Amino acid sequence: MVSVIKTRMANWRMPLRWCIWLLLVVLRPNHEAAGSCVGRDYGFGSIVCVDTIEHCGLPGVLPAMASNQLLMVTSDKAGLRWQETYYQWKTFRAEESVETRAESVKLGSHTASVQALPATLKADKGSSRTKSASESADVMPSVPKSARESAYAIPTVPASARESPNVIQSVPASASESADVIPSVPKSARESADVIPSVPKSARESADVMPSGAKSAAERGDTVLSHDNLASMSSKSRISITELEKSKNLSASARVESANENADLETRLSDSTKLNDDPKLYQPDLPLKEALVVSSQSEAEKLSVDSVPYSIESAKIITYAGTSQKDLVSAAAELTRGSSDSGPSLADTPASTAESTRVVAEPAPEVTLTLDRSERYQTIAGFGGAFTDAAALNILTLPRPLQDCIVSSYFSPEGLQYSMGRVPIGGADFSVRAYTYDDLDEGQTDEDLKHFTLQREDIQMKIPLIQAASRVRGSSGPLKLVASAWSAPVWMKTGPSLDGKGKLQRQYWAVWAQYILKFLKEYRKRGVEFWAVTAQNEPTDGLITDFPINAMGWTALEQAEWVGHFLGPTLEAEGFNDTKIFVLDDNRIALPHWMDVMAADNLTARFVSGAAVHWYVDFLVPASVLDETNSRYPHWPILYTEACTGQWPWQPLKVVLGSWQRAQYYIDDVIDTLNHWAVGWIDWNLALDTKGGPNWAKNFVDAPVIVNAGVQEVYKQPLYYAMGHVTKFVQEGSVRIGLQYTAGTSEATRATELPNTLRATAFLRPDNCTTIVLVNKKRSPVLLEIRDGERSSGVLELTASSFNSFFWC
Repeated sequence: MVSVIKTRMANWRMPLRWCIWLLLVVLRPNHEAAGSCVGRDYGFGSIVCVDTIEHCGLPGVLPAMASNQLLMVTSDKAGLRWQETYYQWKTFRAEESVETRAESVKLGSHTASVQALPATLKADKGSSRTKSASESADVMPSVPKSARESAYAIPTVPASARESPNVIQSVPASASESADVIPSVPKSARESADVIPSVPKSARESADVMPSGAKSAAERGDTVLSHDNLASMSSKSRISITELEKSKNLSASARVESANENADLETRLSDSTKLNDDPKLYQPDLPLKEALVVSSQSEAEKLSVDSVPYSIESAKIITYAGTSQKDLVSAAAELTRGSSDSGPSLADTPASTAESTRVVAEPAPEVTLTLDRSERYQTIAGFGGAFTDAAALNILTLPRPLQDCIVSSYFSPEGLQYSMGRVPIGGADFSVRAYTYDDLDEGQTDEDLKHFTLQREDIQMKIPLIQAASRVRGSSGPLKLVASAWSAPVWMKTGPSLDGKGKLQRQYWAVWAQYILKFLKEYRKRGVEFWAVTAQNEPTDGLITDFPINAMGWTALEQAEWVGHFLGPTLEAEGFNDTKIFVLDDNRIALPHWMDVMAADNLTARFVSGAAVHWYVDFLVPASVLDETNSRYPHWPILYTEACTGQWPWQPLKVVLGSWQRAQYYIDDVIDTLNHWAVGWIDWNLALDTKGGPNWAKNFVDAPVIVNAGVQEVYKQPLYYAMGHVTKFVQEGSVRIGLQYTAGTSEATRATELPNTLRATAFLRPDNCTTIVLVNKKRSPVLLEIRDGERSSGVLELTASSFNSFFWC
């Protein structure tokens, strides 16, 4: 091991701190995480999910939802990926504001959640008989899916405080113990030694968030319910049961034994759970039906990363649910009457394994999200990634099962359901060489484009990969492909090379329009149609001296003239009048000026379809420029067409395996831009190698999927799940709707924007289902309530540092 490290030090000239990091990484074992994820921790904040020839982890198909169900899907920094939890909607009345908390209660080897009564109710030692969950029409949602049967199921919740320091444990009590004993409350997330340390800031990624100031259960005060008080309660309350997990150990013999001990347990106040032992779950069919065409590429960079075994405990979960006062007392009264119906309950559990059940008041939500369906905004075009040469090369050098896995992970109904893709016209920096479709020797020209031809990167890599992605989408519809050019051939330019400062010579403006047309025709011959083209990738780059990658400069005025008088008419005359033309394709610092220039020319305005935007300076330029652009030109949609992380010179590590911070910046920006009129978001490379390439200009960056061809492994980064929380729920054709934010319970605090620590967006989907996507950037949990008309979700918990998607129909 020492010799290996010394060799790597000599070859890489690594500083000492990276040698120490490497040693620590090698010592970490593998572990299984939720969401069909085999996790590995490289020490950068969170795990990556490892796919191999034998294993491909997919989120799975969204389930069919009953009208009263609410699905919450969570990914968090602690390592949980694609956690599903089901809830039931409750009727909300403005005058009914008391909520109840679902507290984790240990039942021997089983764990359940009991809805708590208001803290104003005093308790004594009166006896009562419990009613099973099956007897009440108000039973809480069904048991979450079994991890054994679901690729993305809820893991087992540890019972002891040692295994799950954030789960409130009830105090064991015998019949002779006082019912008034109140257990101690564990430290809050901000006080706990288990809190996850912050990630060092970079110049771009510097937004640290502070913990919540919410009170702990001890500060709120917990009281115990008595039998006598039940009779005096008004008819405005009910207690109901929430089930956290299914039982694995409650045997028939134990139930018979517990029935014989009912007399001893009659003196205890207890609740029951209905155990679901056979949930029917979806099992995705992973292999693709058709093969990709794999070509041997000598240029493939095969950087090997050591296998890193890792092992962690199962994820810890606390769930919350809320009910009204009316619901509380009516159900509590039913508990005192008892029941003769069958079904396992706490009263049926042997006394030796049962622990006391406390009934306590639940805190009010810290945040309430209220939907306003009367407010309608933009319609979504879709989400996707880029079919670069680098992405295709990395994917197609893998064995067939891993090729299929990556394509399915992005484009299939079981994956992220990408519906868009961006394709470079010719080479970009993420190629193994700099090239165009008509490269000639110095001094030669080809105005008739007789030498124009697609390259092997198109024929053997990009086109087969696009076709495979289209196949796995199945009945979801064709991919919306967007084509972008980085540079014209050198003989058309004012500069001496494909990179650096240089513009298109005016004498070749018409030839360049024909060049774009020929590209579209050649791809059409091979069954690939383009939904749109952009006028130029980052036209401002080519105005910069010594710019290091493929570029060609345009001013806004020059681009307006070329689009309106050359490109638009050329495409229209050749039957490509349905192909949209997006202008700018650069950072939003140029908005709304760039669109003002386009609108000033009537002919140009007729051919322009919208503005394409890149995300790289979003941290410097406020999203209000998108609002202003939409206000002036509501008929021109705003489409984000490129984003990546690790691109800045001051970021020495281009690929950071497991970076939660980078993923958080991604989803935060996606949500923010959607809230300011963006109609879609296309990521950059679909897959890169462990170095962040290949890239002929050595402009290495990070990606949601990293390929380690040397050991035949694929790493799904937190970036992948950040994208998935949006793309899988906000379908093409979804319409953004109003979402109001309330802090605490005061209506005076109502606002239309969430605080910096939380960001959310809401959509009505084409299938009439509704979704909310929310990121919690706080390092502590947040209690949330969702209100949709007269329905309330009750109080739900957002895990610290988590991505969350809510879905209901």
